[in-house]
Amino acid sequence: MCWYEEYEDYIEEENESYGMMDSIFNDIKEKFYEKLKDDVKQKIKDLEEENKYLNEKINKLEDESNKYAKEKSDIRLEVIRARLKDLFKEVGMVDVLYSPSWKFSYKKKCDKCDDDRRIHYKTPMGRDANEMCECNEYKKMFYPME
Repeated sequence: MCWYEEYEDYIEEENESYGMMDSIFNDIKEKFYEKLKDDVKQKIKDLEEENKYLNEKINKLEDESNKYAKEKSDIRLEVIRARLKDLFKEVGMVDVLYSPSWKFSYKKKCDKCDDDRRIHYKTPMGRDANEMCECNEYKKMFYPME
């Protein structure tokens, strides 16, 4: 008889109790991980909501800032125009002011292309294709505007 045979029952009972403790520990660990996951998900959701709220606030502030910048430039233009009118009145010139403006002017339309200034043709493979006509070029034309 070996020395450990008399303790065999005790060792088996101890192993069984460790198994129960392991299962209890694993259950507690799983519950802890689930709770931790829920907490992290809730924090992420809260942060996303806060981020959305702050982005909306930033957009509002940027819109207001742009509005005030536009008003400031409009007021500056009005002051400049008022000064110019005063100067022209002092000199005795007409108080109609002209400023340069521009528009695009196309070349005269040719008879080779359609209304969109495209030339349609068939490729050697038999496919329909089109390309821009030479009359589609334009120039920037300037003119005086009151």
